[in-house]
Amino acid sequence: MAGRLWTRGAAAAVCAALLSSSAGCYNHMPVDAPTSVVGQSVQLTLTAVGSEIMTGKIGPYVQTVDGRLIAAAADTITIAIASTTSVSGISQTWQGEQIRFPTHGVSQMTVSELSKSKTILAALAGFAGIVALRSALGGTSFVGGGTSTGGIPAGK
Repeated sequence: MAGRLWTRGAAAAVCAALLSSSAGCYNHMPVDAPTSVVGQSVQLTLTAVGSEIMTGKIGPYVQTVDGRLIAAAADTITIAIASTTSVSGISQTWQGEQIRFPTHGVSQMTVSELSKSKTILAALAGFAGIVALRSALGGTSFVGGGTSTGGIPAGK
């Protein structure tokens, strides 16, 4: 077959790099006007009192709540919860249940914004790691050429 072909290892390496970079890197930017980010992914940081008040609905010792902002009023914030993280760092996945939080129990609301520079750096670092791993394992190229039959070349 003429030309160069991608080897299975190269294709797997490229797929791994693309998948790892597709997750992206995000910055959490403080929200001043919650009504301006309704429908977006947000993170609530609860006060100690807020965590205690919400224990019956979201579990004990929850420090942060991630999800989509459904509604924001003067006294309550409604979130479709994706996950919660406790003070000790234990995460719990949710299925989008909508929970109302009293605003006096929330110390901060942030919105998740894709960081293009961090995502590009992460993708490049991932690709460099794959190249280094391939080199360490004895691979020298991401492309192969010639035939797949192997054997001794004719005339030798």
